[in-house]
Amino acid sequence: MNEDKKVIEFLRKKDYIMLNEELGSGAFGKTVLLKDPYIDELFVAKEYAPPEEKRKEFFKNFLAEIKILYKLNHRNIVRIYNYYLCEDSQGYILMEFIDGQEIDEYSKTIPSHELYGDVLSHKWLSMDEIFMQLIDGFQYIEKFGVVHRDIRERNILIDKTGIVKIIDFGIGKIQDESIENSDDSLRTIINRRGSETLPVEYEQKKYNSNNM
Repeated sequence: MNEDKKVIEFLRKKDYIMLNEELGSGAFGKTVLLKDPYIDELFVAKEYAPPEEKRKEFFKNFLAEIKILYKLNHRNIVRIYNYYLCEDSQGYILMEFIDGQEIDEYSKTIPSHELYGDVLSHKWLSMDEIFMQLIDGFQYIEKFGVVHRDIRERNILIDKTGIVKIIDFGIGKIQDESIENSDDSLRTIINRRGSETLPVEYEQKKYNSNNM
């Protein structure tokens, strides 16, 4: 930063209330559910927490996720609010809380008062409607040269208002034709071979149009 640029210092750090420490997890981190007591809203915080031996190697991918999320502003893409970087390759991303289901579970669910209370207060989508929202979201992502690279059930959510949300850009990248693929630190693991996160159909060597 140039010396003549003014730096704005905030005197007080923001405090959040932890509601759920195990909301989700991935290859490079975990997500927790937080509440902002001042505005009484829920947020999701993603903590960068890969295996210790990979912490520095993949930190640039964590930074890339932040850049991607700030580049995208679309109703079908998870919204970012802020990020916090710490020493020793640590950091957090503060995002919107999506109150809904993963797409595979949603497709099996029959609306019921027992599960959701007042069914009339929720917008239920057909698979065609979900598909059209996904097309809209992915067209928008492509327009900005972003490649998600981790599309699977757990990364597509449908909230209770009937909005489809694409989440988790942790191994995404912004296309740059001037950079060779060999410079991509995730190139050798992008297919997650041997990973516990691979779908069951992969291990069974069975994949068809019914498997998303």
